[in-house]
Amino acid sequence: MTMDLSFPDFSAALTSYFMGDKPAALEALTRLSAEHPDNASICILLGNLHYSRGALDEALRSYRKAVELGPKYGHAYYKLGVCSFRAGLLDEARDAFCRNLELQGQSHAMSNYWIGLIDYFLGKDEQALDSFHRLKEQSAESGFANFFMAQLLVKHNRHQEALDLLDELLSRTPDFSEALYLRAQALRGLYKNFEAVQCLRRALELAPGDKRIQMEMETLTEVPSI
Repeated sequence: MTMDLSFPDFSAALTSYFMGDKPAALEALTRLSAEHPDNASICILLGNLHYSRGALDEALRSYRKAVELGPKYGHAYYKLGVCSFRAGLLDEARDAFCRNLELQGQSHAMSNYWIGLIDYFLGKDEQALDSFHRLKEQSAESGFANFFMAQLLVKHNRHQEALDLLDELLSRTPDFSEALYLRAQALRGLYKNFEAVQCLRRALELAPGDKRIQMEMETLTEVPSI
């Protein structure tokens, strides 16, 4: 699956790759791929180069070939998942991330993030919550896990749980306007409207052009006519 670094052509290709000379690296790796069509490592490097220049179709072909050649190569599945997600191929992306998590010793914590995000987009709320929870267990500092879990919890009226996650997130990133907006929704769900207004005011300071925040503020501060 790997190549001997003493092999001149491969060593030169890697030098170009790591020095950021993409044209030279692409030319060298394309040639090596033709000469060594069963080498998954070359396919991964080619996929990375294609992905970095936005050539998603070529990147997908390289990553698919890499997992075909190295079905136990966890990194290849992770890269295929990211590329497939960016290409809008959600089912393929989810399968690749799940495969990455199955490989002992090669799983990537962020695979849980991607699976959670895909399930979130597909409306599979319980599955998404489970994946974000596992990401938080593996990476306690993952603010994205807190944010997406809080969104799902607010959606299902579990406002106090959402508030706890958002307070933890905002203690680290206090200027996250979207989290402040979401926190106001959680507070409103707990009938803490005064605190929600304070939260929205801070969110508006950070994002004065956000119409959603403005409308939420107007709803909470509107004086009813008698």
